[in-house]
Amino acid sequence: MSKNAKHYDYYKVEGPAVKTLIAGYDAIEKQRKEIIDGILREFGAAGYTDSAGWGDKGGLIQNLAWPSDHQFPCQMTVKKRDFIGDQHVIIARGKANTTEGREFNKKLDASLRAANEKLKSLPVWQAYIIEHYGVLRTGFGSAADRGWGISMLTTYGGRCPGRDDCLLFAIPNSKAKEPGEVKHGSVEIPAEFQQLTYGQFYDLTTVTEKEDAE
Repeated sequence: MSKNAKHYDYYKVEGPAVKTLIAGYDAIEKQRKEIIDGILREFGAAGYTDSAGWGDKGGLIQNLAWPSDHQFPCQMTVKKRDFIGDQHVIIARGKANTTEGREFNKKLDASLRAANEKLKSLPVWQAYIIEHYGVLRTGFGSAADRGWGISMLTTYGGRCPGRDDCLLFAIPNSKAKEPGEVKHGSVEIPAEFQQLTYGQFYDLTTVTEKEDAE
């Protein structure tokens, strides 16, 4: 059992309305893919990094990533090196002290803004289901085992494995009265949510090898 497990409350919601909600994401996912594929093709990129933040599920494009041997139209400054699978990629910007570099950055930034403006209304899967039920909450969890720091928690959720009509959620339950915990706002749990124990949640979210084989 994770030491942060006690800092969440666990729920499931199921039924025909949930099935309709799940099926409704297909169209959003298709539109997101078209927008993202479009900007990747425009700049010959191999992938991208998404937005990040406390409660942010990564719905926007932060940077594009190119193959390390990509031929750019101008001199570039490499900001970061990484891998997408086995492919070595770079995150880069045009050299700001050259006219060509500045023009490249201007075009790139304009395309990123345009793509992200469209993506704002097309949430990623977790944001889609969390926003639908209005259960986004952040909170603090347990202190780190070594050194300084404390866990930063946020609502997460997804489909119950093997079902197309059931969703599972974990919602931070930090209580200000407990040492080292801070309450971050409140959410109204929908009436159709059924509360689970951590053990029930774990069993539902953990697909065993036996279940996979069936």
